[in-house]
Amino acid sequence: MFAVVFLAVATAGGLVVTGRSAVDEAVADMNHAVHIARDLECVDCHTGVETHAAAGVPAIAICAECHDDPEDAIGKSRNGKLVLSHIAAKEELWWPQLYWLPDHVVFSHRRHVALGEIPCERCHGDIAATTTLPERPVRATLTMDGCLECHERSGADLDCFACHK
Repeated sequence: MFAVVFLAVATAGGLVVTGRSAVDEAVADMNHAVHIARDLECVDCHTGVETHAAAGVPAIAICAECHDDPEDAIGKSRNGKLVLSHIAAKEELWWPQLYWLPDHVVFSHRRHVALGEIPCERCHGDIAATTTLPERPVRATLTMDGCLECHERSGADLDCFACHK
């Protein structure tokens, strides 16, 4: 009984991400460090974070803006052949969902990134230094305690209904 209750609480608190390992499951792998070294910013690939609530994962069209030859850029990666087969079939890549929030929680990347001017690494840690997709969220800040602590520190709204529907 204790194990069931613990798992339910841990999952609701964002401590457990359901499903298999993101790296094993992903169609594409991602070397963030290489992209950051080329002076790209998070918003260059994760479109929508400045204008929408969701953070959007890179579509093949976004990748193609820089990668003229996907075979050269992607074909050498761990999952390269699988990625190339998706590109040839004009299928979007599958990216793992690392962060999960309950349905009753409202989170807007636009409100935090564009309006609040909060840098991505405040919640996502040093994802820019990673050379492969993480197997779990990089930093466990997406908990109620983590959010409240940040809101208190920055003077943001503490009204329950600002984040809960």
